[in-house]
Amino acid sequence: MWTKRPESEIRDILARQERRRKSPLRPLIYGIFWATIWTTIYGLGYRGGLSRGVLMYSDPRFDRRLLGLGIIATLVIMAIVYYRQLRGIKFFDLDSDALLCTGCFEPASPSPTNTCECGVRLEPYEFYEWNEPESTETQPSIA
Repeated sequence: MWTKRPESEIRDILARQERRRKSPLRPLIYGIFWATIWTTIYGLGYRGGLSRGVLMYSDPRFDRRLLGLGIIATLVIMAIVYYRQLRGIKFFDLDSDALLCTGCFEPASPSPTNTCECGVRLEPYEFYEWNEPESTETQPSIA
């Protein structure tokens, strides 16, 4: 059966979500990852052209200009990801946005009104925990 967590645990969950939302670690990882891929491909000589049906290449080189381009790409990507993260837009997030109806305890997707079909307010799953009902029956022992 679903039981609501204590208010102190809910506050801890909300504080953890807020810290994760404001943390620059994920944007930094995204920035380094994508900038490394893009600058490596650029450094190997790829210059685009897929949209024209012709691949364009130049001489591969790794130099200071490419390092500067990689740093700029990292900062730009990090800024975009961090801005979107602060606005609450999820990328490849493992957090679920599934909600639970507080009346019928049925799972639901987010809706503009945040109400269930039964008319009761929806809350995040993290605010509830599943407890197995205690069975009053005794299990027969095999002897």
